[in-house]
Amino acid sequence: MNTIVVPTDLGPETDVALSVAVALARTNRSRILLLHSVVYPMPVSAFVDATRVAANLTVAECQEIEREARTKLDQFAANSQHQGVTIVPTLLTNGQGLIHHVTDAPADLIVMTSEGASGLEE
Repeated sequence: MNTIVVPTDLGPETDVALSVAVALARTNRSRILLLHSVVYPMPVSAFVDATRVAANLTVAECQEIEREARTKLDQFAANSQHQGVTIVPTLLTNGQGLIHHVTDAPADLIVMTSEGASGLEE
């Protein structure tokens, strides 16, 4: 196993998925591709008959959103508990999104969190 992909929304659950991926990477001498796709705010209507409210995002505001995402991504990758494992933080900003990148990436395994069933239902 050469590459483990960990897609993330940068939420707190990222630590869980990344810890599992790191343990697997240590065992298999794999590298980890930590992926995040930036989501820019989209205009939404306040109610059905309302005209669409335009999102007037400036280039500077988009760059700030990307900068904050990059900082969080780098913080996850730089965790001292992950030393000895190559983690490549990858920020996607081109609109293709995680699905496109994950399906095109030469990954041997994808590790991600889920908000699925828990407890007895799981």
